[in-house]
Amino acid sequence: TLISGYFLLGLIYYSAGGHYLIDTDVSSLTHGQAVLLSITGLVLSWFIYDGIWRFFGQRNTLPSLFTFFLILGASIFFINNLSGRAAYIHVGIMLATWMVLNVWVHIIPAQKKMLQQAEQGEAVDHSLGAHGGKRSKQNNYFTLPVIFTMISNHYPQTYGHELLLPILLLLILL
Repeated sequence: TLISGYFLLGLIYYSAGGHYLIDTDVSSLTHGQAVLLSITGLVLSWFIYDGIWRFFGQRNTLPSLFTFFLILGASIFFINNLSGRAAYIHVGIMLATWMVLNVWVHIIPAQKKMLQQAEQGEAVDHSLGAHGGKRSKQNNYFTLPVIFTMISNHYPQTYGHELLLPILLLLILL
């Protein structure tokens, strides 16, 4: 799903001269600048999100709060630099990227390590499972916002509304 999402992001938003990517009423970015900003924002968001959970992951509410503010900041960043439609899809693909990388960087390696420990008769480090479970729970919470942002591209009442940021954040919180 993520691969096809990135393919469609490139096809619809990065090609076609930035017709869907840029809103000249919002920003004066060139097509190339908008594409660079988009890619940079998506890549950096993973490292910031992952860093939050690596550094603050043992605490209860602090990393969740920081993650919310990261999503808020990224949403504002994309809304202030891209078209509303592109901003919504970028928030969605950002969360989807986090989900996939949670699986490939944290969940599967932890599971493989625990399985390897059990097969070798070693004591199984259950903290690996707890860590993977925490990332899996985050993925669960990201699912509906990702689906909403994917579907929202068919409904301009969401991304085209003057309150597009509160609509996006309210639906993410719900």
